[in-house]
Amino acid sequence: MITSKKRSLNELRQTKDSYYVTQTANNKLASDQIIESYFNSTNNKEINAGNYHQFLSFLKERGYHFTKK
Repeated sequence: MITSKKRSLNELRQTKDSYYVTQTANNKLASDQIIESYFNSTNNKEINAGNYHQFLSFLKERGYHFTKK
């Protein structure tokens, strides 16, 4: 009579860990997200000399600030 092999705890753990689903990553840069949120909040679809003050006030309002590397 042939008996089935009993699996050790380590074998069971490896089997369980070998299959998993990862979350989808958000690969957008922070600067892209800031610009998109600005465009979604206004009717303007461009930043130009006439409305850059509005864009800078939007950044300040949201708590963003510029840093130099």
